Amino acid sequence: MIAVSVNNVTKTFKRYEKQERIIDNFFHRKYVEKNAVNNVSFEINKGECVAIIGQNGAGKTTMMKLMTGLLMPTAGQIRVLCHDPFKKERTYKRKITLLLGQKQQLWWDVSAKDNYRLLKDIYELSNQKYEQNLKELVEMLGAEDILDSPVRTLSLGERMKCELIGSLIYKPEILFLDEPTIGMDLIAQKDVREFIRNYSLKNNATVILTSHNMGDIEAVCDRTIFLDEGKVYYDGKLSDFVKEHGKDVLIFIDSMDQSDGSSWEELGSVIERNDSQIKLRVKKDNISLVKHRLADDKYVTNYMIREMDAEDIVRDFYEMEKKYEGA
Repeated sequence: MIAVSVNNVTKTFKRYEKQERIIDNFFHRKYVEKNAVNNVSFEINKGECVAIIGQNGAGKTTMMKLMTGLLMPTAGQIRVLCHDPFKKERTYKRKITLLLGQKQQLWWDVSAKDNYRLLKDIYELSNQKYEQNLKELVEMLGAEDILDSPVRTLSLGERMKCELIGSLIYKPEILFLDEPTIGMDLIAQKDVREFIRNYSLKNNATVILTSHNMGDIEAVCDRTIFLDEGKVYYDGKLSDFVKEHGKDVLIFIDSMDQSDGSSWEELGSVIERNDSQIKLRVKKDNISLVKHRLADDKYVTNYMIREMDAEDIVRDFYEMEKKYEGA
């Protein structure tokens, strides 16, 4: 079953552009149009976990707002669980949840449990359903000890756990998650990732996630939609993207002296360089040659070769696109 259908969607924003003559800014205002999303199409099946990624300004947040009904597309059509999101029908809003990692929905001066009682009335949950859902979610997140404390007294990781429980107390079918682990420590990140994945598997819930943290994407999502300049650049498994673009390795070289004029650029791309260490990016096909060169260099005291991981490769792609745009 198709949960989300996006067909040839474009979203255009008008941006005011300041002019040199002050009088023109009052009587002849000039606007430029920017396509934040440009003729995008994809489908997401029920129960699928999908990441939408891209550098700042790629259109991922706009795409999330379009799918949740916060924005109306300039052109094209979106259907989420057979609903038009922008109509904001009551039945539609009960089927989705939107969690923004940088915004809070719970009242700070009361406990999480008091917040949940309010949400119970808003979503018209029966006492039995409310208690059943709350117990299940609290056990999955291990949040038993923090529900009675005022939200403002909780750590960021604890607050996010409470936010997740509040967002899922009515068991929505689709989770829209924007940076769900931002600012968390490693343990809290791991807990939240495992919870999201387990919740999706247990309830056949669809998860649509945006994050700059590759750990979130690798742990939660089966599929990645890569947006670049408002268009779909890649749609598939992140592991396949890494395999396609990860044809290099990183070599960290410790050197006693670099005053001998050695040309490291002949071996690969110099990523970083200081008085004692060089970080090179080298083609996998050239590793043997580089090893011989390092073994013969009397100034090299040690070196380490590391495969590029998903974060390295995606970051490299972003930097390459920025250079291309600036050219």
